[in-house]
Amino acid sequence: VRLSNEDYGTDLATVKSLSKSHSVLENVMATQRSKLNALGQQAASYIEECHFDADKIKERQTLLEEKFLALEEPMRLRKEKLSDALLLQQFFRDIEDEV
Repeated sequence: VRLSNEDYGTDLATVKSLSKSHSVLENVMATQRSKLNALGQQAASYIEECHFDADKIKERQTLLEEKFLALEEPMRLRKEKLSDALLLQQFFRDIEDEV
């Protein structure tokens, strides 16, 4: 799933499918967050122990954290747009049912 993808579905089934894919991505990100936290603890331990490459460890840990955090806003926006698209497609379906 590409976070920059502008496809939010053109019918209820497609929107539901895209929403499900996004939920899977959120679960993967949660798992990765746990791994990143564990990695951060290990990096902090190395830095605290004055590892010979502590500066490089800190630099890479910071970069990794920044890259991960940079994904949060696009994910939030995509989820919001998919929720809006779901409401719209449900509204259209309700109109069709009434006609």
